[in-house]
Amino acid sequence: MTDGLSHSAKRMHETKRLDVLRNITELMSRTFPSQFVFPVLGHEDGSANFEQLGELWRHWLPLEALQTFEKGGYYTIEQTKSRLRIIALNTNYMRHDAKYSQSHSSAVKQRPDGSYHYPAGGHYGDHHMGKHYHAREGSSSGYLYSDRRNGYSSSSNVADSGIGGHASALSGSSSHESEKQWEWLEEVLAKSSRNKETVYIVGHIPPGSDERHIGHTIPFGHSSFTEKNNVRYLRLVKRYSSIIQGQFFGHLHSDSFRVVYNEVGKPVSWMMIAPSISPRRSSESNNPAMRLYKFDTDTGQVLDYTQYYLDLEQANKLEEAVWQPEYNLTTYYYGLSEVSSLALHNLADRFNNADDAQFMKYYRANSVRHATSTCEGVCLLNHYCAITRLDYREFRSCLETAAKAMASKNGSPGGLYVSTLAFNRLLMAILPVLLMFLVVWSSTVSVDTTRNVTPGGLHIGTLHSSAYIASCWHIAAGWMMAIGHGIRLTLATVWATIDKATAVLLTLVNGCASKGSH
Repeated sequence: MTDGLSHSAKRMHETKRLDVLRNITELMSRTFPSQFVFPVLGHEDGSANFEQLGELWRHWLPLEALQTFEKGGYYTIEQTKSRLRIIALNTNYMRHDAKYSQSHSSAVKQRPDGSYHYPAGGHYGDHHMGKHYHAREGSSSGYLYSDRRNGYSSSSNVADSGIGGHASALSGSSSHESEKQWEWLEEVLAKSSRNKETVYIVGHIPPGSDERHIGHTIPFGHSSFTEKNNVRYLRLVKRYSSIIQGQFFGHLHSDSFRVVYNEVGKPVSWMMIAPSISPRRSSESNNPAMRLYKFDTDTGQVLDYTQYYLDLEQANKLEEAVWQPEYNLTTYYYGLSEVSSLALHNLADRFNNADDAQFMKYYRANSVRHATSTCEGVCLLNHYCAITRLDYREFRSCLETAAKAMASKNGSPGGLYVSTLAFNRLLMAILPVLLMFLVVWSSTVSVDTTRNVTPGGLHIGTLHSSAYIASCWHIAAGWMMAIGHGIRLTLATVWATIDKATAVLLTLVNGCASKGSH
């Protein structure tokens, strides 16, 4: 589930973005004539207000769902007969990146006052027929689709559209809107618990850490929840794990999963993170992908999924797009007997217990068969800890503990990776100082070149220079992490060379000693 709009959409005029979304909406309506299409907001949205988007998708959302969507970009839909509920979150309220606060405020500025609290959610009635329900999870289509024609199983397409307001380093009215979603979510979950409903949560940005961002031990940028929101969301999932059947997210452009544990370490909930149709990514790449879920409509239990992919390199050579199955979750690929938090915990545990063949299957799927390198040592640890430790502090602790164990097992210096983590944190700590120096220096240059500047000129120059901080921060942080990663790899290579040289030297010494004894 990723964005319906391109990552370059932020450079589009608002009218153009709405035109693109209108075209996508019309295409989806023609392709899937069922009314059961459920849009979920992504982060590549811009300043379009929710009322405009609600008007665009009015034919898909029931009245009560539309009311909360037009105010906050989130909603719930209830199927009364099967006691199945979908909760669609606006995860932009939970994210980092202060630059989204301003655009989000403009998105909600024109909304009328009124309460967000519609704990009952929207009602679609009993539209599910038949035993099995299928759901396609892709990226840029941005919708959840359900239909039944000619006696076949229902189908559903889960993804997000990438539109609407966004915020997470929230302030003012944006913070107020964020709190309303939290209050609404708690009310919906409490009511679902009383009614013994089965709940699916869908959203764009997942909680926890990105498994492919090696060395990023603190949350930053648009890729993550704030630490406070991360803790709050996980607390709710644990509290209502008895009714939350599954959670579905996107955003990372990768194929992965997550396991949530309660206070005593028991796996109680799971999340699926689907890869994207878009192959673009700043660090790692992926082939385009779409996912088809199969689940039981009577119980709401997910039974399996089929992952489809497009070999982009081959498609470019042949000038033809051929989509094909990549794997099924419960077949020989992963060998799972069921889709459950315990089964996924056991799978992740195999990664941690040096089941290289099983992990390489996962790693190949993680980039949708686009992986160009191996993943071992620190890389493997990052995947394992991201999957099993969604709390940021637990994630950092997991990396350090596992690194020490790995170092002890391999006979390498025990503090190597831990020292590198500390080095990375030191670099991240001094980064704001470096950026502030850039601001002051740029302001001084501005004053020197202008000469006839009032005392306020320095302030104006500072404001002008500070506009670069948001973009510089992400770039500089990436550089710092790359430096730390490079140092770690260099030190690891040096120690490996020393180990080999020591082994050769010991062999020679033993040989000489043996000859001397004769």
